Amino acid sequence: MFFSKIWLVLVTFAGVLALGALLVATRPAEYFLKQNFRADGMLLDMAQVSFDAELSRESRQMLDRLGSIRLDKRIVEAAETQKDTEKLTPVLQDFAKRLNVMEVIVTDPAGAVLANSAKGRATVANFTPFKEAVQGYHSDNTMVLDNHLLQVFAVPILSKDYKRVAGALVVLRKFDTEFLAGIQDALGHGKTKDFDVEVAIFMNNKLVYTTHKHDVWGQVPAYYEKFAADIRNPEKGFAPSTTLVDKKQEYQVILGQLRGEVTNPLVEGDPNPAPAAADKEKKDDAKKDDAKKDGAKKDGAKKAGSGVTDDTGVYYALAWKLPPPLGSFAFMDKHIPQSELMKGFPWTMLVLAGVGIFILGMLIVIFEGDMPLRRLIKHTKEVASGDMLLINDQAFHGRFSSLARAINEALEKTAERQGGPSLHDKSIGDILGGPAPSGGGAGLSLKDGGPPPPPVTGKPLTYPKVKNVDLPGQKVPAVLPDKPILSSAPPLPSSAPPPLPGRPSNPAIPTVSGSESAPASTSLAVEKPADAGDKKSSGNIILPPGPTDDPAEYYNYILTKFKEMKMQLEGSLEGFTDEEFVKKLAQSTDDVRAKMKCERVILTVYEREKKAGLKAAPYRGQ
Repeated sequence: MFFSKIWLVLVTFAGVLALGALLVATRPAEYFLKQNFRADGMLLDMAQVSFDAELSRESRQMLDRLGSIRLDKRIVEAAETQKDTEKLTPVLQDFAKRLNVMEVIVTDPAGAVLANSAKGRATVANFTPFKEAVQGYHSDNTMVLDNHLLQVFAVPILSKDYKRVAGALVVLRKFDTEFLAGIQDALGHGKTKDFDVEVAIFMNNKLVYTTHKHDVWGQVPAYYEKFAADIRNPEKGFAPSTTLVDKKQEYQVILGQLRGEVTNPLVEGDPNPAPAAADKEKKDDAKKDDAKKDGAKKDGAKKAGSGVTDDTGVYYALAWKLPPPLGSFAFMDKHIPQSELMKGFPWTMLVLAGVGIFILGMLIVIFEGDMPLRRLIKHTKEVASGDMLLINDQAFHGRFSSLARAINEALEKTAERQGGPSLHDKSIGDILGGPAPSGGGAGLSLKDGGPPPPPVTGKPLTYPKVKNVDLPGQKVPAVLPDKPILSSAPPLPSSAPPPLPGRPSNPAIPTVSGSESAPASTSLAVEKPADAGDKKSSGNIILPPGPTDDPAEYYNYILTKFKEMKMQLEGSLEGFTDEEFVKKLAQSTDDVRAKMKCERVILTVYEREKKAGLKAAPYRGQ
């Protein structure tokens, strides 16, 4: 079987080839993409510039809002009179809630706190933004206070006559994860997977806030020490982007300074000081060198022209998750070095995928090809030997079902061309030229010259699959109940001979309900006669007809019972015709006789899924 299906090998080879081509189809794009971010870092540099611009926009927006709030009449009166300032606390708390900040403070010109939305702060005189605000400027800055990284905003409060500064309005906002997430969303990287950019804030060269915890953040402090001078240089303010690897995942990282004194607390005012000042500075530097010999790393970061005199270890970091290796048609691109062509190619995955495709193909061939074909051949042999009348095409699917129907139609047309009775009136041995199965009889005709059963033109009759109900093919003899069920009709006169067979006016024939699991012995449509040796009826019992008996009366009785149950369950006889039903009874009787090799066939009316049903079973009680 294996070598006869060479097409399976070819399909497997084609599938593996297609998979290999897919694995290497994006290698040039991957190579150039990584080179772009590693060498130039253009896209991540744009993200860094956007981050700085977003911080500036946030600061400008906050200062504009404070410029409107400072004109509130209650704030101006409290700053001028410095009386009843405790009444201003609820007002400042409302402003703090709307601005989503930590504190809103009103001070006098000396920096003393007049009113605060929070408690515990007495003065802000040492805040750089406050010092600039009392000079008439709108100022913002960053600072570390109580081990928190804060943004500080301050605007002056002018008197009613606009001739003097009556105080200052100061706002403190904390850098935290929520603030960084807002910046990330504003940059357009909050919910996208195509450009996965995360933001983090470091203080004292340690991670304090981040939008997503990566293990790669642990490698950032060492990278910062290499480029601290570039980051803290006011003329530059960021480090070149680099690639950091964590657990086989690559990240492109860039660092930048936060605005304000938190990054650059001291800036040289004159790069060329006077001689006296220069001598004094040299002495101070000598003392510092003697006292801080262990600070070589910090001193190394102080380069000429950097404008930096101290390092607070405060900066932000942007990390972009690079796409994973995808493989590609690298041999088609001449710009890629030959050493990069098949580097990191997933050979193991390709081999495993090829084996999986081959096994899957074999299973499809076995279960969808060989097994149905073997069953069809087996059923065809059973038809040829007389064990089956026709092949049940519903047991197959697809082309095998069509092939089974074609075989059945060929058998029916062969029987019709022979000019004899229909297929159901002859044994399969007569049709195919073999010996006829035993127990079969000639075709039956209905009473008063009724038409014979027509040839099969559609699908064969299928019997209902009801639990605990005997079906043709089970080869279980029917057993009648011990006591016969008599009719409710009055007995016939003793002088009249008993009819053959008699038909009761209201026979009490049991029916089988689909909702009840009655045993086979109580689901028959007839009862055992009083005299087992006499095959005729006593007048109150109807026996199934034999091969030589007239079945018309028995068929009419079953027809009446079926119509009664159909009306009871379905409420109408729409689409039901007596002639077609009688033909089906005759066909079912002949099928069971030929299959089960019996003379009498019991027809039973029963309830199936709230509909009237009919089943046929061999009767072996005679």
